[in-house]
Amino acid sequence: MMWGVAFYGFFFMLCSCVLNSQAGVALWTKKHLHSLNPLCYGTIECCFHKWTYRPDIDALAKAFDDHLFGQPLAQTTVLGAIDGHVTNPNPPKPLVLSLHGPAGTGKNHISRLTVESLFKHGMDSSFVTLKISTKDFPHKAHLEKYKEELVSLIKSKVSSCPHHVFIFDEVENMPAGLLDNIKGFLDHHTKVEGTDYRKAIFIFRSNLAAQAINKHVWESYEKGIAREDIPLVEMERIIMNEVSENPDAGFYKARIISSHLVSHFIPFFPLEASHVRQCIHAEFKVRGYASTSSLEDDVLAQLQFNGPRGSRVFAVKGCKNVAEKVNILLYKLKAKGHTRHTDL
Repeated sequence: MMWGVAFYGFFFMLCSCVLNSQAGVALWTKKHLHSLNPLCYGTIECCFHKWTYRPDIDALAKAFDDHLFGQPLAQTTVLGAIDGHVTNPNPPKPLVLSLHGPAGTGKNHISRLTVESLFKHGMDSSFVTLKISTKDFPHKAHLEKYKEELVSLIKSKVSSCPHHVFIFDEVENMPAGLLDNIKGFLDHHTKVEGTDYRKAIFIFRSNLAAQAINKHVWESYEKGIAREDIPLVEMERIIMNEVSENPDAGFYKARIISSHLVSHFIPFFPLEASHVRQCIHAEFKVRGYASTSSLEDDVLAQLQFNGPRGSRVFAVKGCKNVAEKVNILLYKLKAKGHTRHTDL
């Protein structure tokens, strides 16, 4: 009898100690109960379940090889950054990637492929948040309201899943000063108000510095320097000089830049015809049709190119309109009965 009383006394004391730490209970529940929950194998997402969150760097590397063209610095930098972050059980801070370059060069593409390598449901995952400046933060007069909403959103999402990925698109259209409110979440803090943000990933995308990037790549091309040989440190300096001094853009004098909280500024180079050809080939493959050099030439002829001294080296819109141009060509070929469907 005395043994039973002592046992129950110890048991309730232990429970009391655990329950006194709500964060501890929540973390234990997410990590252990989710791993045992059979529902997590279906449409229900569970942050700590291997079926939902399953980082695969090898798959990401292959996806980049198959679908990302002409961006050696972006490919190497993102792969190294994601691998180092997700394999570190205690990263020093959230991973913050800032993607810069002209339209159609792969910024959206690389974000989607990265998310798909982390979460089973990819961009549809409830642990991925996409915010588009022109849609979600359209009015500069509402800056204070946006600040409160953004802080609340990040707190809620990361409390639900430490591995949450935030993507901010069109940062050039974001009200200046908005990003200052999230500086504390991106810094080297073990916890902020009881929540650990260090496993989260923040991706900023913008066309900021596009002209400066194009200029540098054009000059390198004229000097015979291959894009693979352009050093990242050189491009990061160019990007940093451009983005923080634009008074009409979201990075203007932002403290996340002056405090050096951006992990990597990643340049996206203007694409050459050979890279656009790869995009065309990939688009035909996705559509289930055989691609030939002749068909690819027909699509390339519908795209605009420019370059130094009047040359037609770099695609004005990158691969942005490739899918639309392929659609037109396929329609014409179908009408003539000349298309050949492949067994892809």
